[in-house]
Amino acid sequence: MADILVAFVASSRYIRYRDIWDLVWLGQRGVVNTTELVRLKVTAYGLDHYETLLSSRIDEVSSLIDDVKFYAEMRRFVPAEVQERTLSTLKFTRRVEVSLREQLLGLLKSLYGTRGALFEM
Repeated sequence: MADILVAFVASSRYIRYRDIWDLVWLGQRGVVNTTELVRLKVTAYGLDHYETLLSSRIDEVSSLIDDVKFYAEMRRFVPAEVQERTLSTLKFTRRVEVSLREQLLGLLKSLYGTRGALFEM
């Protein structure tokens, strides 16, 4: 999961839409990101601006999920019967949006504390 979180956030040229599906799928199965492992990978890759990238990716979640490219890519991987109950429903796409945003916000806060929290009150 840490590899996906680093790649999904740091990739600026090409969005791997499959990562969106995988992050939500892993989250549904109880896989929890290991903040320390993400931190080590961010440091190893020299991603000094990861906080900014992560914040930007959080802002883009809705548009990424609503992008036709997400659906086009996922149709290559997801069986037709799964597409019917998932990709073809608005309820599913909104759940993916909420889940992904929660994961990324949680990562932001766990990596950077309250300075990474949006709208801290």
